Amino acid sequence: MAASSALTRSAKEAGFREVDAVRDEHDKDNFCYSAGPALLSGASQAILFNPIDRALYVRVKFRRQHFLDKRNFERPFQGFMNAVVYRTLVGASYIFWQDSMRIAIERLGPAVCQWDTSPQLNSMLIGLAAGSVNGFSLNALQAVKFRMWNTNERGVTFLRTALHMYGEGGCLIFFRGCFTTMVRDSVFGVVYETARRASAWKRFFDDQVGVLYALFSTPSSTSSSPQLPAGRSARATNAGSRSRADGGASALEKSAFNDLKANETVSVGHDAVLADPTLKCGAAAFISNLVAAVLASILSSPFNYVRSIVYGTPAGAIPLGYIPLLKSFYTQFYYTYRHGKSYTDRHGVPELGETEHPCSASASSSSTASAAERRWRHGGSAVAGTEVADGVQGTARLSNSPASRLVVRLRAWAALHHHHPKAAWTWANSRLNIGWGSLRVGFGMAMGQSLFYLAQDYVRNDAR
Repeated sequence: MAASSALTRSAKEAGFREVDAVRDEHDKDNFCYSAGPALLSGASQAILFNPIDRALYVRVKFRRQHFLDKRNFERPFQGFMNAVVYRTLVGASYIFWQDSMRIAIERLGPAVCQWDTSPQLNSMLIGLAAGSVNGFSLNALQAVKFRMWNTNERGVTFLRTALHMYGEGGCLIFFRGCFTTMVRDSVFGVVYETARRASAWKRFFDDQVGVLYALFSTPSSTSSSPQLPAGRSARATNAGSRSRADGGASALEKSAFNDLKANETVSVGHDAVLADPTLKCGAAAFISNLVAAVLASILSSPFNYVRSIVYGTPAGAIPLGYIPLLKSFYTQFYYTYRHGKSYTDRHGVPELGETEHPCSASASSSSTASAAERRWRHGGSAVAGTEVADGVQGTARLSNSPASRLVVRLRAWAALHHHHPKAAWTWANSRLNIGWGSLRVGFGMAMGQSLFYLAQDYVRNDAR
Protein backbone atom coordinates (compact mmCIF):
# COMPACT_ATOMS: atom_id res chain seq x y z
CA MET A 1 0.00 0.00 0.00
CA ALA A 2 2.89 2.36 0.71
CA ALA A 3 4.25 1.83 -2.78
CA SER A 4 0.77 2.37 -4.22
CA SER A 5 0.25 5.66 -2.39
CA ALA A 6 3.72 6.86 -3.35
CA LEU A 7 3.13 6.10 -7.02
CA THR A 8 -0.28 7.78 -6.87
CA ARG A 9 1.22 10.90 -5.28
CA SER A 10 3.96 11.04 -7.91
CA ALA A 11 1.41 10.69 -10.72
CA LYS A 12 -0.74 13.46 -9.25
CA GLU A 13 2.28 15.73 -8.77
CA ALA A 14 3.33 15.14 -12.38
CA GLY A 15 -0.16 15.96 -13.60
CA PHE A 16 -0.38 19.14 -11.53
CA ARG A 17 3.09 20.23 -12.64
CA GLU A 18 1.96 19.87 -16.25
CA VAL A 19 -1.19 21.90 -15.57
CA ASP A 20 0.80 24.59 -13.74
CA ALA A 21 3.24 24.80 -16.65
CA VAL A 22 0.41 25.32 -19.12
CA ARG A 23 -1.16 27.93 -16.88
CA ASP A 24 2.16 29.74 -16.49
CA GLU A 25 2.46 29.90 -20.27
CA HIS A 26 -1.01 31.41 -20.58
CA ASP A 27 -0.29 33.84 -17.75
CA LYS A 28 2.42 35.25 -20.02
CA ASP A 29 -0.11 36.05 -22.76
CA ASN A 30 0.42 39.53 -24.07
CA PHE A 31 -0.36 41.76 -27.03
CA CYS A 32 1.87 39.79 -29.42
CA TYR A 33 0.19 36.46 -28.62
CA SER A 34 -3.17 37.99 -29.60
CA ALA A 35 -2.39 40.58 -32.28
CA GLY A 36 -0.02 38.54 -34.46
CA PRO A 37 -2.23 35.43 -34.84
CA ALA A 38 -5.31 37.65 -35.24
CA LEU A 39 -3.73 39.60 -38.11
CA LEU A 40 -2.66 36.35 -39.76
CA SER A 41 -6.19 35.03 -39.43
CA GLY A 42 -7.66 38.25 -40.83
CA ALA A 43 -5.28 38.30 -43.79
CA SER A 44 -6.10 34.68 -44.62
CA GLN A 45 -9.81 35.44 -44.56
CA ALA A 46 -9.31 38.50 -46.78
CA ILE A 47 -7.53 36.41 -49.41
CA LEU A 48 -9.61 33.23 -49.33
CA PHE A 49 -13.03 34.88 -49.11
CA ASN A 50 -12.41 37.80 -51.46
CA PRO A 51 -14.21 36.11 -54.42
CA ILE A 52 -17.25 35.44 -52.22
CA ASP A 53 -17.26 38.96 -50.78
CA ARG A 54 -17.06 40.46 -54.24
CA ALA A 55 -19.84 38.18 -55.51
CA LEU A 56 -22.09 39.28 -52.65
CA TYR A 57 -21.32 42.93 -53.39
CA VAL A 58 -21.87 42.58 -57.16
CA ARG A 59 -25.15 40.74 -56.60
CA VAL A 60 -26.50 43.58 -54.45
CA LYS A 61 -25.14 46.29 -56.73
CA PHE A 62 -26.72 44.92 -59.90
CA ARG A 63 -29.82 43.54 -58.10
CA ARG A 64 -29.36 40.00 -59.36
CA GLN A 65 -31.69 37.42 -57.96
CA HIS A 66 -29.31 34.47 -57.63
CA PHE A 67 -26.01 34.55 -55.80
CA LEU A 68 -24.62 31.64 -57.85
CA ASP A 69 -25.03 33.59 -61.08
CA LYS A 70 -21.74 33.14 -62.92
CA ARG A 71 -21.62 36.87 -63.66
CA ASN A 72 -21.15 37.51 -59.94
CA PHE A 73 -17.87 35.58 -59.98
CA GLU A 74 -16.27 37.29 -62.97
CA ARG A 75 -12.92 38.93 -62.09
CA PRO A 76 -13.01 37.63 -58.47
CA PHE A 77 -9.94 39.58 -57.33
CA GLN A 78 -10.76 42.91 -58.95
CA GLY A 79 -10.17 45.70 -56.42
CA PHE A 80 -8.52 43.31 -53.99
CA MET A 81 -5.54 45.57 -53.24
CA ASN A 82 -7.83 48.48 -52.40
CA ALA A 83 -9.74 46.44 -49.82
CA VAL A 84 -7.15 44.01 -48.46
CA VAL A 85 -6.15 46.21 -45.52
CA TYR A 86 -9.75 46.93 -44.58
CA ARG A 87 -10.82 43.29 -44.81
CA THR A 88 -7.77 42.16 -42.86
CA LEU A 89 -8.57 44.55 -40.02
CA VAL A 90 -12.24 43.58 -40.02
CA GLY A 91 -11.40 39.87 -39.98
CA ALA A 92 -8.81 40.24 -37.24
CA SER A 93 -10.52 42.79 -35.01
CA TYR A 94 -13.14 40.66 -33.28
CA ILE A 95 -10.80 37.72 -32.67
CA PHE A 96 -8.19 40.07 -31.21
CA TRP A 97 -10.66 41.71 -28.84
CA GLN A 98 -12.13 38.32 -27.99
CA ASP A 99 -8.78 37.00 -26.78
CA SER A 100 -7.89 40.30 -25.10
CA MET A 101 -11.15 40.32 -23.13
CA ARG A 102 -10.61 36.70 -22.13
CA ILE A 103 -7.21 37.59 -20.71
CA ALA A 104 -8.55 40.72 -18.99
CA ILE A 105 -11.40 38.84 -17.32
CA GLU A 106 -9.07 36.05 -16.20
CA ARG A 107 -6.65 38.51 -14.59
CA LEU A 108 -8.91 41.31 -13.38
CA GLY A 109 -12.43 39.89 -13.16
CA PRO A 110 -14.02 38.72 -9.91
CA ALA A 111 -14.42 35.04 -9.14
CA VAL A 112 -18.06 35.00 -10.23
CA CYS A 113 -17.02 35.97 -13.77
CA GLN A 114 -14.44 33.21 -14.19
CA TRP A 115 -14.93 30.13 -16.33
CA ASP A 116 -14.62 27.82 -13.29
CA THR A 117 -17.51 29.49 -11.48
CA SER A 118 -19.92 30.41 -14.28
CA PRO A 119 -19.03 29.36 -17.85
CA GLN A 120 -22.13 30.98 -19.36
CA LEU A 121 -21.57 34.32 -17.64
CA ASN A 122 -17.92 34.25 -18.65
CA SER A 123 -18.85 33.63 -22.29
CA MET A 124 -21.48 36.38 -22.27
CA LEU A 125 -19.07 38.91 -20.79
CA ILE A 126 -16.38 38.06 -23.33
CA GLY A 127 -18.82 38.38 -26.22
CA LEU A 128 -20.39 41.58 -24.89
CA ALA A 129 -17.08 43.32 -24.24
CA ALA A 130 -15.40 42.13 -27.44
CA GLY A 131 -18.41 43.01 -29.58
CA SER A 132 -18.93 46.49 -28.19
CA VAL A 133 -15.26 47.45 -28.44
CA ASN A 134 -15.02 45.91 -31.91
CA GLY A 135 -18.05 47.90 -33.11
CA PHE A 136 -16.71 51.16 -31.70
CA SER A 137 -13.23 50.71 -33.17
CA LEU A 138 -14.41 49.76 -36.67
CA ASN A 139 -17.37 52.11 -37.07
CA ALA A 140 -15.38 54.90 -38.74
CA LEU A 141 -13.81 52.52 -41.28
CA GLN A 142 -17.17 50.95 -42.08
CA ALA A 143 -18.85 54.34 -42.49
CA VAL A 144 -16.25 55.37 -45.07
CA LYS A 145 -16.49 52.04 -46.92
CA PHE A 146 -20.29 52.30 -47.02
CA ARG A 147 -19.99 55.74 -48.62
CA MET A 148 -17.52 54.36 -51.17
CA TRP A 149 -19.83 51.46 -52.09
CA ASN A 150 -22.73 53.82 -52.72
CA THR A 151 -21.02 56.27 -55.05
CA ASN A 152 -20.90 56.09 -58.82
CA GLU A 153 -17.77 58.20 -59.22
CA ARG A 154 -14.64 56.67 -60.68
CA GLY A 155 -11.26 56.73 -59.00
CA VAL A 156 -12.72 57.02 -55.51
CA THR A 157 -10.19 56.16 -52.81
CA PHE A 158 -10.58 55.60 -49.10
CA LEU A 159 -8.59 58.71 -48.15
CA ARG A 160 -10.44 60.97 -50.58
CA THR A 161 -13.80 59.71 -49.35
CA ALA A 162 -12.78 60.19 -45.71
CA LEU A 163 -11.64 63.77 -46.38
CA HIS A 164 -14.86 64.53 -48.23
CA MET A 165 -16.92 63.19 -45.32
CA TYR A 166 -14.85 65.24 -42.86
CA GLY A 167 -15.59 68.35 -44.89
CA GLU A 168 -19.31 67.56 -44.74
CA GLY A 169 -19.74 66.96 -41.03
CA GLY A 170 -16.43 67.07 -39.22
CA CYS A 171 -15.37 64.32 -36.85
CA LEU A 172 -18.92 63.57 -35.71
CA ILE A 173 -19.87 62.15 -39.10
CA PHE A 174 -17.54 59.20 -38.49
CA PHE A 175 -19.49 58.31 -35.34
CA ARG A 176 -22.81 58.16 -37.20
CA GLY A 177 -24.34 54.75 -36.56
CA CYS A 178 -21.76 53.95 -33.89
CA PHE A 179 -24.31 52.97 -31.25
CA THR A 180 -26.15 50.64 -33.63
CA THR A 181 -22.86 49.07 -34.72
CA MET A 182 -21.91 48.46 -31.09
CA VAL A 183 -25.31 46.90 -30.35
CA ARG A 184 -25.11 44.73 -33.46
CA ASP A 185 -21.62 43.46 -32.64
CA SER A 186 -22.54 42.99 -28.97
CA VAL A 187 -25.54 40.83 -29.88
CA PHE A 188 -23.35 38.90 -32.29
CA GLY A 189 -20.62 38.43 -29.68
CA VAL A 190 -22.95 37.27 -26.90
CA VAL A 191 -24.75 34.76 -29.12
CA TYR A 192 -21.56 33.52 -30.78
CA GLU A 193 -19.54 33.05 -27.59
CA THR A 194 -22.41 31.52 -25.62
CA ALA A 195 -23.38 29.09 -28.37
CA ARG A 196 -19.94 27.89 -29.34
CA ARG A 197 -18.78 27.41 -25.74
CA ALA A 198 -21.91 25.59 -24.55
CA SER A 199 -20.94 22.13 -23.32
CA ALA A 200 -24.09 20.41 -24.60
CA TRP A 201 -23.65 22.11 -27.99
CA LYS A 202 -20.04 20.95 -28.27
CA ARG A 203 -20.88 17.40 -27.15
CA PHE A 204 -23.60 17.20 -29.80
CA PHE A 205 -21.26 18.12 -32.65
CA ASP A 206 -18.51 15.99 -31.15
CA ASP A 207 -20.77 12.93 -31.27
CA GLN A 208 -21.93 13.63 -34.83
CA VAL A 209 -18.40 14.13 -36.12
CA GLY A 210 -17.26 11.01 -34.28
CA VAL A 211 -19.99 8.93 -35.92
CA LEU A 212 -19.12 10.27 -39.39
CA TYR A 213 -15.44 9.64 -38.79
CA ALA A 214 -16.14 6.06 -37.70
CA LEU A 215 -18.28 5.44 -40.78
CA PHE A 216 -15.87 6.78 -43.39
CA SER A 217 -12.53 5.79 -41.88
CA THR A 218 -10.69 2.50 -42.31
CA PRO A 219 -8.95 0.69 -39.47
CA SER A 220 -5.52 1.58 -40.86
CA SER A 221 -6.33 5.26 -41.24
CA THR A 222 -7.89 5.32 -37.79
CA SER A 223 -4.75 3.98 -36.21
CA SER A 224 -2.38 6.22 -38.15
CA SER A 225 -4.27 9.52 -38.39
CA PRO A 226 -3.61 11.98 -35.56
CA GLN A 227 -6.46 14.30 -36.60
CA LEU A 228 -9.34 12.65 -34.77
CA PRO A 229 -12.22 14.83 -33.66
CA ALA A 230 -11.54 16.48 -30.36
CA GLY A 231 -13.80 14.77 -27.84
CA ARG A 232 -14.08 11.51 -29.79
CA SER A 233 -10.32 11.15 -30.08
CA ALA A 234 -9.90 11.83 -26.39
CA ARG A 235 -12.50 9.23 -25.47
CA ALA A 236 -11.01 6.72 -27.90
CA THR A 237 -7.55 7.24 -26.40
CA ASN A 238 -8.87 6.93 -22.87
CA ALA A 239 -10.84 3.78 -23.72
CA GLY A 240 -7.86 2.15 -25.42
CA SER A 241 -5.52 3.01 -22.59
CA ARG A 242 -7.94 1.74 -20.00
CA SER A 243 -8.47 -1.53 -21.85
CA ARG A 244 -4.72 -2.09 -22.03
CA ALA A 245 -4.39 -1.24 -18.38
CA ASP A 246 -7.20 -3.63 -17.42
CA GLY A 247 -5.67 -6.43 -19.48
CA GLY A 248 -2.05 -6.36 -18.41
CA ALA A 249 -1.52 -3.88 -15.63
CA SER A 250 -1.80 -4.39 -11.93
CA ALA A 251 -4.29 -2.68 -9.64
CA LEU A 252 -1.50 -0.35 -8.53
CA GLU A 253 -0.83 0.89 -12.06
CA LYS A 254 -4.56 1.25 -12.81
CA SER A 255 -5.05 3.40 -9.73
CA ALA A 256 -2.22 5.74 -10.68
CA PHE A 257 -3.42 5.86 -14.28
CA ASN A 258 -6.98 6.78 -13.28
CA ASP A 259 -5.77 9.48 -10.89
CA LEU A 260 -3.61 11.04 -13.57
CA LYS A 261 -6.46 10.93 -16.11
CA ALA A 262 -8.80 12.58 -13.62
CA ASN A 263 -6.33 15.39 -13.04
CA GLU A 264 -5.88 15.90 -16.78
CA THR A 265 -9.66 15.98 -17.27
CA VAL A 266 -10.00 18.66 -14.59
CA SER A 267 -7.23 20.71 -16.15
CA VAL A 268 -8.78 20.48 -19.62
CA GLY A 269 -12.26 21.29 -18.36
CA HIS A 270 -10.98 24.39 -16.52
CA ASP A 271 -11.02 26.51 -19.64
CA ALA A 272 -11.07 26.09 -23.38
CA VAL A 273 -7.76 27.94 -23.51
CA LEU A 274 -6.03 25.27 -21.46
CA ALA A 275 -7.30 22.51 -23.70
CA ASP A 276 -5.42 20.50 -26.27
CA PRO A 277 -5.18 22.22 -29.69
CA THR A 278 -7.41 19.57 -31.26
CA LEU A 279 -10.20 20.61 -28.89
CA LYS A 280 -10.04 24.12 -30.41
CA CYS A 281 -9.15 23.33 -34.03
CA GLY A 282 -10.80 19.98 -34.69
CA ALA A 283 -13.75 19.26 -36.94
CA ALA A 284 -16.28 19.40 -34.09
CA ALA A 285 -14.99 22.79 -32.95
CA PHE A 286 -15.09 24.10 -36.54
CA ILE A 287 -18.72 23.04 -37.01
CA SER A 288 -19.67 24.43 -33.60
CA ASN A 289 -18.11 27.81 -34.44
CA LEU A 290 -19.73 27.78 -37.88
CA VAL A 291 -23.27 27.17 -36.62
CA ALA A 292 -22.82 29.61 -33.73
CA ALA A 293 -21.62 32.36 -36.10
CA VAL A 294 -24.51 31.79 -38.53
CA LEU A 295 -27.00 31.96 -35.66
CA ALA A 296 -25.37 35.11 -34.29
CA SER A 297 -25.39 36.71 -37.74
CA ILE A 298 -29.12 36.05 -38.17
CA LEU A 299 -30.08 37.37 -34.73
CA SER A 300 -27.99 40.54 -35.15
CA SER A 301 -29.15 41.24 -38.72
CA PRO A 302 -31.99 43.66 -37.76
CA PHE A 303 -29.42 45.99 -36.20
CA ASN A 304 -27.30 45.73 -39.33
CA TYR A 305 -30.38 46.77 -41.34
CA VAL A 306 -30.87 49.84 -39.13
CA ARG A 307 -27.19 50.72 -39.37
CA SER A 308 -27.31 50.63 -43.18
CA ILE A 309 -30.19 53.11 -43.19
CA VAL A 310 -28.34 55.42 -40.79
CA TYR A 311 -25.17 55.21 -42.89
CA GLY A 312 -27.19 56.09 -45.99
CA THR A 313 -28.60 59.30 -44.51
CA PRO A 314 -27.72 62.23 -46.83
CA ALA A 315 -25.17 64.78 -45.71
CA GLY A 316 -26.70 67.49 -43.55
CA ALA A 317 -29.79 65.44 -42.72
CA ILE A 318 -30.62 64.16 -39.27
CA PRO A 319 -30.62 60.34 -39.11
CA LEU A 320 -33.80 58.63 -38.01
CA GLY A 321 -33.94 57.17 -34.52
CA TYR A 322 -32.87 53.59 -33.94
CA ILE A 323 -36.02 52.56 -32.07
CA PRO A 324 -38.45 53.98 -34.68
CA LEU A 325 -36.54 52.20 -37.44
CA LEU A 326 -36.75 48.88 -35.61
CA LYS A 327 -40.44 49.40 -34.88
CA SER A 328 -41.05 50.23 -38.54
CA PHE A 329 -39.26 47.07 -39.61
CA TYR A 330 -41.23 44.78 -37.32
CA THR A 331 -44.51 46.55 -38.22
CA GLN A 332 -43.92 45.99 -41.92
CA PHE A 333 -42.87 42.41 -41.24
CA TYR A 334 -46.13 41.75 -39.41
CA TYR A 335 -48.13 43.49 -42.16
CA THR A 336 -46.49 41.30 -44.80
CA TYR A 337 -47.16 38.21 -42.70
CA ARG A 338 -50.87 39.04 -42.50
CA HIS A 339 -51.39 40.31 -46.07
CA GLY A 340 -48.82 38.38 -48.08
CA LYS A 341 -47.31 41.55 -49.55
CA SER A 342 -45.55 44.64 -48.25
CA TYR A 343 -47.65 47.79 -48.31
CA THR A 344 -44.83 49.98 -49.60
CA ASP A 345 -43.77 47.44 -52.21
CA ARG A 346 -47.36 47.32 -53.44
CA HIS A 347 -47.18 51.04 -54.22
CA GLY A 348 -43.82 50.71 -55.97
CA VAL A 349 -41.90 53.01 -53.63
CA PRO A 350 -38.91 50.92 -52.48
CA GLU A 351 -37.11 53.99 -51.15
CA LEU A 352 -39.85 54.45 -48.56
CA GLY A 353 -40.00 50.76 -47.79
CA GLU A 354 -37.18 51.12 -45.29
CA THR A 355 -38.74 53.82 -43.14
CA GLU A 356 -42.42 54.09 -43.98
CA HIS A 357 -45.12 52.92 -41.59
CA PRO A 358 -47.76 50.81 -43.36
CA CYS A 359 -50.58 53.17 -42.36
CA SER A 360 -48.80 56.22 -43.82
CA ALA A 361 -48.90 55.05 -47.42
CA SER A 362 -51.20 56.78 -49.89
CA ALA A 363 -54.55 55.21 -50.62
CA SER A 364 -53.85 54.58 -54.28
CA SER A 365 -54.27 50.82 -54.24
CA SER A 366 -56.78 48.98 -56.32
CA SER A 367 -60.37 48.49 -55.23
CA THR A 368 -59.77 44.81 -54.63
CA ALA A 369 -56.84 45.48 -52.32
CA SER A 370 -58.76 48.20 -50.47
CA ALA A 371 -61.73 45.92 -49.96
CA ALA A 372 -59.44 43.18 -48.68
CA GLU A 373 -57.82 45.57 -46.23
CA ARG A 374 -61.20 46.80 -44.99
CA ARG A 375 -62.30 43.22 -44.42
CA TRP A 376 -59.05 42.52 -42.59
CA ARG A 377 -59.47 45.54 -40.30
CA HIS A 378 -62.97 44.40 -39.36
CA GLY A 379 -61.85 40.85 -38.69
CA GLY A 380 -63.19 39.47 -41.94
CA SER A 381 -61.46 37.36 -44.53
CA ALA A 382 -59.20 39.06 -47.06
CA VAL A 383 -59.88 36.23 -49.48
CA ALA A 384 -63.40 35.39 -50.46
CA GLY A 385 -64.51 31.89 -49.64
CA THR A 386 -65.60 31.18 -53.19
CA GLU A 387 -62.22 32.28 -54.55
CA VAL A 388 -60.41 30.00 -52.13
CA ALA A 389 -62.72 27.10 -52.94
CA ASP A 390 -62.20 27.58 -56.67
CA GLY A 391 -58.45 27.74 -56.14
CA VAL A 392 -58.46 24.57 -54.07
CA GLN A 393 -60.53 22.66 -56.62
CA GLY A 394 -58.50 23.93 -59.57
CA THR A 395 -55.18 23.04 -57.99
CA ALA A 396 -56.47 19.70 -56.76
CA ARG A 397 -57.39 18.75 -60.30
CA LEU A 398 -53.81 19.34 -61.39
CA SER A 399 -52.43 16.84 -58.93
CA ASN A 400 -54.06 13.97 -57.08
CA SER A 401 -51.16 13.09 -54.80
CA PRO A 402 -51.81 13.32 -51.04
CA ALA A 403 -48.84 15.64 -50.54
CA SER A 404 -50.10 18.09 -53.15
CA ARG A 405 -53.58 18.09 -51.67
CA LEU A 406 -52.13 18.74 -48.23
CA VAL A 407 -50.09 21.67 -49.54
CA VAL A 408 -53.17 23.11 -51.24
CA ARG A 409 -55.22 22.82 -48.06
CA LEU A 410 -52.48 24.45 -45.99
CA ARG A 411 -52.21 27.34 -48.45
CA ALA A 412 -55.97 27.81 -48.46
CA TRP A 413 -56.06 27.78 -44.66
CA ALA A 414 -53.20 30.29 -44.51
CA ALA A 415 -54.94 32.61 -46.98
CA LEU A 416 -58.22 32.46 -45.07
CA HIS A 417 -56.58 33.14 -41.71
CA HIS A 418 -54.03 35.70 -42.93
CA HIS A 419 -50.86 33.69 -42.38
CA HIS A 420 -48.18 34.21 -45.03
CA PRO A 421 -44.87 33.07 -43.50
CA LYS A 422 -43.18 32.59 -46.87
CA ALA A 423 -44.00 36.12 -48.02
CA ALA A 424 -42.90 37.54 -44.66
CA TRP A 425 -39.63 35.61 -44.79
CA THR A 426 -38.97 36.75 -48.37
CA TRP A 427 -39.59 40.37 -47.45
CA ALA A 428 -37.41 40.19 -44.32
CA ASN A 429 -34.62 38.43 -46.20
CA SER A 430 -34.63 41.17 -48.85
CA ARG A 431 -33.83 43.66 -46.06
CA LEU A 432 -31.61 41.54 -43.83
CA ASN A 433 -29.73 39.54 -46.50
CA ILE A 434 -29.99 36.32 -44.52
CA GLY A 435 -28.69 33.34 -46.44
CA TRP A 436 -25.46 33.47 -48.37
CA GLY A 437 -24.21 36.40 -46.33
CA SER A 438 -24.83 34.55 -43.07
CA LEU A 439 -23.05 31.46 -44.40
CA ARG A 440 -20.12 33.66 -45.42
CA VAL A 441 -19.93 35.04 -41.88
CA GLY A 442 -20.16 31.54 -40.41
CA PHE A 443 -17.40 30.02 -42.52
CA GLY A 444 -15.24 33.11 -42.07
CA MET A 445 -15.52 33.05 -38.28
CA ALA A 446 -15.01 29.27 -38.05
CA MET A 447 -11.94 29.31 -40.27
CA GLY A 448 -10.57 32.47 -38.65
CA GLN A 449 -11.00 31.03 -35.16
CA SER A 450 -9.18 27.82 -36.09
CA LEU A 451 -6.34 29.68 -37.81
CA PHE A 452 -6.01 31.98 -34.81
CA TYR A 453 -5.63 29.08 -32.38
CA LEU A 454 -3.17 27.27 -34.65
CA ALA A 455 -1.03 30.40 -35.06
CA GLN A 456 -1.21 31.13 -31.34
CA ASP A 457 -0.09 27.61 -30.41
CA TYR A 458 2.74 27.84 -32.94
CA VAL A 459 3.94 31.12 -31.46
CA ARG A 460 3.83 29.71 -27.94
CA ASN A 461 5.73 26.56 -28.92
CA ASP A 462 8.29 28.60 -30.83
CA ALA A 463 8.84 30.87 -27.83
CA ARG A 464 9.73 28.01 -25.48
